[in-house]
Amino acid sequence: MCLITKQKRVKIAKEDIKCYKNLAETTDPNTVQSIHYDFTWTMGKVEKTKLKKVFQKIIGADPIVTDKYDTHRPDEEILKEFTAIGPGFHACLTIERARKNANAETSRFEAVIPNGSRYYVDSTGLIVANQMMIKGLVS
Repeated sequence: MCLITKQKRVKIAKEDIKCYKNLAETTDPNTVQSIHYDFTWTMGKVEKTKLKKVFQKIIGADPIVTDKYDTHRPDEEILKEFTAIGPGFHACLTIERARKNANAETSRFEAVIPNGSRYYVDSTGLIVANQMMIKGLVS
């Protein structure tokens, strides 16, 4: 997964940021599983990672995102205007945006990006951060 944004510099959260993730439930009620990466989340535990900028082909990356881009320009030209963040904890800023990313294998969970975390956002309601905690299942 990769977040593509016009935001050039990382932001620092001045307060907790509420967000949502689509995750697979497990047999253990205290854990959930990421379907994109082999990562198990423990409920209530703040997980930490590093954010990393990556070179990502823009065209065809995500139909929700690429609708806004001029697909007649070469990727190299478009990439000068954007930052792509690969590694990091990805989430949606609204429950509605999480529904757009949902599939039959996942349930929606409320999460929080703690105060002081480093993060990037895009124009479609996605966020990637270096710290995140899963709070619980959203009904």
